[in-house]
Amino acid sequence: MPRKIAADAQVETRMGRRVNRKVSVLLTEIESEHVPDRLLKLARDLQQALGEKLGSEKAGG
Repeated sequence: MPRKIAADAQVETRMGRRVNRKVSVLLTEIESEHVPDRLLKLARDLQQALGEKLGSEKAGG
């Protein structure tokens, strides 16, 4: 059984690295794209609202 767990952990590690590489490539591509000012403002507003919601959920619950 320990070998199976170790093998599963290795697979998860490899998958995680692949996903990290894909995410890295996507983020690089996204960063090179022009983003309209209105979209940036909406994204910041959303980020702030989510932060406030998460903060209030942690404090209350």
